[in-house]
Amino acid sequence: MFKRAVLHIAERWEALSRPVLFAFAALYLLNCCSPLRLEYDSIKYFALKDCLEQGCPPGFNPVADPHPYGYALLLLLLSKLGLLHSFVLVLINGLYLAYSLYFIKKIFRASVPPFLFLLLLLLNWTVIKYFSYPLSEMQYLFFSCGSFFFFKRYAQHRKMGALLLAFAFAGGSFITRTAGITLFPALLAGLAWEHREELNRHRWRYGLLTLTGILFLLAGILFFPNALHFTNYLNSLHQKGPGIGYILSGHFKEWGQLLLNTPAGKVAAWLPGTDSWLFIPAGFLLFAWFAYGLFLRRTTVPVVITIYLVSYCLVIFNWPFFDPRFWIPILPMVAAILLQRFPAVAGPVWFPPVAGPVRFLKRTLLMLYILTGLGAMGYSTYTAFHKETLARSQAKGIFRNEYETFFFGRPVSDTATHVNPYVLHILEKYN
Repeated sequence: MFKRAVLHIAERWEALSRPVLFAFAALYLLNCCSPLRLEYDSIKYFALKDCLEQGCPPGFNPVADPHPYGYALLLLLLSKLGLLHSFVLVLINGLYLAYSLYFIKKIFRASVPPFLFLLLLLLNWTVIKYFSYPLSEMQYLFFSCGSFFFFKRYAQHRKMGALLLAFAFAGGSFITRTAGITLFPALLAGLAWEHREELNRHRWRYGLLTLTGILFLLAGILFFPNALHFTNYLNSLHQKGPGIGYILSGHFKEWGQLLLNTPAGKVAAWLPGTDSWLFIPAGFLLFAWFAYGLFLRRTTVPVVITIYLVSYCLVIFNWPFFDPRFWIPILPMVAAILLQRFPAVAGPVWFPPVAGPVRFLKRTLLMLYILTGLGAMGYSTYTAFHKETLARSQAKGIFRNEYETFFFGRPVSDTATHVNPYVLHILEKYN
């Protein structure tokens, strides 16, 4: 009787899957009505846009802390069209996210349950949070996922137009974020894999072409590091500080925040020390699960995506700065790999039979993930319409004085002594 009841609930849930996704999409779109959510890098992108449009703002030097110009070019285009507004920025992020998920779902459509895939992505707290920020994450996600989508079209139909689009989207990724350079070796490796029989017949000719390409790439890195935005990355690698152990633990902590679906700082405020005994082990568990799915389990992950994931992880795991949003660009692919050959029917996912501690752990993590994701979505929607909370909590409160001056005409805090005029200018002009 219990089994029949479980299956009945599962069937009902499967029927409700589309309305549930529509409800989540509606909550996402509500964030288009949010005031402009500024973060430290957001200010730099607006400053870069001003440098291109009318001259750099006072005190800003684009050479001292270079950012690729891809997202600044989007801001410039919207400014020229008279559309540079918080509503439009969030709406564009929504379109970027929707198409990115569509691209990955199409690539893995034969092996990944679509509802669970979309649910995991839409309920991830990093996606919920940075969806409404004027940052480059969603743009980079769109271009990188689009590159793989068109490469798969090329692999299926051998149409040169699809291959050119794959490299064009890779170029869009690179001018958006320097890490996009990892797409090019991935695409070339994928191209070699697709033509491996022909390469085997003419190995010397294609070997010479490959060597020439590698030499050109090395020459570009050596002689044009500033233009290619490698200087900042290489300088940071030379100043790693505490060492590789500290850097790896910091990035595993980021993966732990992805698995437990909550920011570590909020948990640490209640339970000090959770970084070492909770988030870092959880991150190592998730990364080991991901590596197992990518390399040891028989899956349908294309070679081009495998090479890209390895390259991207090597780049970020060497980066001596920490933020969970660094992993947003590969989050859809990680989710697809973890869900390979997962049951397509919702019933076994939500109510799996108890068959040992591993299945119980998966079920517990899934329910925890859903609950924390719903909490993150609720909090994001709440702050979109509650000015006091947004001013106090946005970017950990570093722009509180500017937000409160914009909202209420003056800082509410009695200890406020300074209001950044450029940040206030951005809020007043683009909200």
